[in-house]
Amino acid sequence: MRPTYRAALAALALFTMTSAAAPADLPQSADEPSTAHATCDALDAACGYEAQGVASYYARMLHGRPTATGEAYDHAALTAAHRTLPLGSLVEVTNTTNGRAIVVRVNDRGPFVRGRLIDLSGASADALDFRQAGVAQVRVRYIGRTAPRV
Repeated sequence: MRPTYRAALAALALFTMTSAAAPADLPQSADEPSTAHATCDALDAACGYEAQGVASYYARMLHGRPTATGEAYDHAALTAAHRTLPLGSLVEVTNTTNGRAIVVRVNDRGPFVRGRLIDLSGASADALDFRQAGVAQVRVRYIGRTAPRV
C-alpha cells in the first residue's frame, strides 16, 4: 500500500473514531434544536469543552432583535449566547441545583456581565427552572455543531 493511501486511511479512521453523534437519550421537544446533524471531531476546537458557572437569561424586551448570527432573538426558542463557543454550537446546559438539563443552540455572543458563563433565552430559563431567581449555577457541555442553515 502506498504511503498516501495509508495516510488517507489513517485520517479516515481517526475521523470515524472521533466523530460522535449527539446522545439520543437527551430530551427533545418541538422547540428544541435537532441534534441529528451534530458532530464533534478532532478538527473541532470546541470538542471536549465543559465548564461550570453562572447562567442568566435574556430579557423579553430583546425579543426580535438581531443576534450575532443575524437571526432575530426568539424568547420562546432554546438558544443561548456564549463568548467563545462557535456560533451554531449545540450545548447541554444542566442546572446543577435541580438536575434539569436541556440542549440549546448558541446563536449570539455574550454574556457581557462579569462572572457569567452563558446567557439563555427565556424558554431555556423556564426549562431549567431558574427564571424567577434570575441566575443559576450550571454546567455547560459542548455536544457538536448544527448543520449550516441554507
